[in-house]
Amino acid sequence: MLEVTKNRLVLVASLVVAIAVAGVAIASGRSLLFPTDAQQGAQLQELAANGLGQKAVGFPSQIGRPDLAVYVARLSDGSICVSDAQLNGIASGGACGPADSPLGGKPFMAVFASAGGATGASLKEARLYGLADSSVAQLKAEMSDGSTVVLPLFASKSADVPYRVFAYRVSRADLAAGVTPVTVVAHDTAGGEIARQETGVAG
Repeated sequence: MLEVTKNRLVLVASLVVAIAVAGVAIASGRSLLFPTDAQQGAQLQELAANGLGQKAVGFPSQIGRPDLAVYVARLSDGSICVSDAQLNGIASGGACGPADSPLGGKPFMAVFASAGGATGASLKEARLYGLADSSVAQLKAEMSDGSTVVLPLFASKSADVPYRVFAYRVSRADLAAGVTPVTVVAHDTAGGEIARQETGVAG
């Protein structure tokens, strides 16, 4: 376990599931998703030293659940990172894309973070966040019950991160019903589908 504390920021890398360089990464519990080689330590240290970077957008507040926000950063090696963290400074998860292809050659990078189980019915927390480039006019999440949710896109608020940010939190009602995002779909200005990626979580 690697734990770095600075200005109440705690980064915990104890369970690495995937790294989102080309689509969706899956976070479970309090994991921070980065490459599993020597680059991981340097990225964690740099993010900790800079408070995860720029706070871009907050997840909608819900009574009884911790307030969270999405942060973006460009590291000294050129990598672009997107992370989520509680407003009390505890980091939950995230992903970094390399300088030469921050979104892995796709029009978006998405991270699905969850806690409580591997299927929708057993989850206690679930959220979807990430980055999208200018070719994406609309981003949607296809849910396990057949419904769709439009994922609003927001400016990153960072001159070093030329992408838009999205942040979606599954409601308690949907969690109780076992409804979770199963696919993220990007559309262009004409409404055509330009990319999709599974979240890897069964409904």
